[in-house]
Amino acid sequence: MGIKMKHKKRVGFILLGILLLLVLIGCFYTPFDPNEMNARLKFSPPDLTHLLGTDNFGRDMLSRVLVGSRHTVFCAISTIFLGGITGTLIGLFSGVLGGAFDEILMRIMDCITAFPSILLALVFISLFGTGERNLILALSIVFIPSFSRVARAEALRIKNLDFITASRVMGASTIRIVMKHILPNAKATLLSAFSVGFTNAILAEASLSYLGLGINPPTASLGRMLSEAQAYLFRAPWLVIAPGVAVVLFAFSASLLAEE
Repeated sequence: MGIKMKHKKRVGFILLGILLLLVLIGCFYTPFDPNEMNARLKFSPPDLTHLLGTDNFGRDMLSRVLVGSRHTVFCAISTIFLGGITGTLIGLFSGVLGGAFDEILMRIMDCITAFPSILLALVFISLFGTGERNLILALSIVFIPSFSRVARAEALRIKNLDFITASRVMGASTIRIVMKHILPNAKATLLSAFSVGFTNAILAEASLSYLGLGINPPTASLGRMLSEAQAYLFRAPWLVIAPGVAVVLFAFSASLLAEE
């Protein structure tokens, strides 16, 4: 069972590494201008020139998928960085300090969790407008409670162990206990939580972009590409397949890394 799990993690690591390498290449090079329109080439099927075909405006799909993947990954990483670190710190200090501090913070987390995550993100974007920055901020707020719950559970598990008690007796501050003792011992669980969070952030960004509430056009976005392509599903199925497979592969590879 353990060997099989190691193989899954290895496959996930390799697959995600390949995808991120392609995203990195897309930051510096794309076969064509992703926003260049050519009416003569619209709905061209995949061939040696346009490996993933062209869309209804004659734009190269491979170039747009590379750029769209870059924005999706950037949004997901930024979301996990902001929401994950904030939630982790809230959960760790809440679990260690306990008392009224813990009670107040957890009730705030409950209030955020009480709203469906996508609905909360929709409200935020409706108030502050669409765009990459607002999308990242909205998703970060949505993701804070899940990370705080995981971190708090780990803090509660670890804080009464003997070496933590010894650190307190020796006069270690709360910040030192959290950062030097509890955080390293909670690392494995938190890494799994971050992997799951990355998967959910990829899907959330794609979902909001699909609804037209993500990255503004003409910038390519995987979710918006799927939304625009649904009208041509039977006429040009490659318009759906290319961005759809990209979203699935990113989510699948990250979920393999989250396996315990």
